[in-house]
Amino acid sequence: MVVHLGQASGGYAALAACAVDALHAIPDNLTDGEAVAMIGTGRTAIGILDVAQLTAADVVLVTAAAGGIGSLLVRAACNVGATVVGLAGGPVKVDRVRQLGATAAVDYTAPDWPRAAAHTAMETRATVGRTVLVP
Repeated sequence: MVVHLGQASGGYAALAACAVDALHAIPDNLTDGEAVAMIGTGRTAIGILDVAQLTAADVVLVTAAAGGIGSLLVRAACNVGATVVGLAGGPVKVDRVRQLGATAAVDYTAPDWPRAAAHTAMETRATVGRTVLVP
């Protein structure tokens, strides 16, 4: 079980008192850590996705694509069929972004990363609708 305590402190405590209706059963396909992350990070990602209204015709540039919110945004954009360009820092994180399914992953620690990201986004833009930047 996990619980969202709102603005209360101690959200990552081993024990906490809460109202029964605030409890959420953890699905079998999620680890405890993933479930806890979805309470906060997942809600933020869903809010961004609600505003962005991504489609398969979009090119989506995700900053910090290997992080908590970024990785959720990469997966969601891929799930709708969008072209996804993920920015990440360093080869390990760039590999992670590729493993998440991004069309392209760009290392923002490289000196030419803005050119590489713009080139990749514009290269795919010819066949799709809009370019969307998600934080």
